[in-house]
Amino acid sequence: MSEIKWSYNPQSGSFAALPASKLLLPFILFGGVVFATLLERGYQKYQEKPKPLPPNFNKNLYNQYREKWLMLRNKEKSGKPLTVNERSQIYNLEHPPWSTKGETWHYY
Repeated sequence: MSEIKWSYNPQSGSFAALPASKLLLPFILFGGVVFATLLERGYQKYQEKPKPLPPNFNKNLYNQYREKWLMLRNKEKSGKPLTVNERSQIYNLEHPPWSTKGETWHYY
């Protein structure tokens, strides 16, 4: 299966490897795309795994943030425009004191 096919040139008395199929390069490129896609899916699944709660997590504060966030999101979904202050509150609620840098919390 993985053996290389050889040809003999009687004029020069030398051996040379036969060229690969024309489909070799497309198959290599297709395989690379498939591998990259599977690698990305695996990384996304790794990122979605549950993580332990941080030590400074406050359940009561979480519940207060959740109620306020749900109220503001329901107002937004109902078609009522949010004020600048309410949009700022949503941002602050999504970045609570216990979150790490770049982490966004959603309260469903």
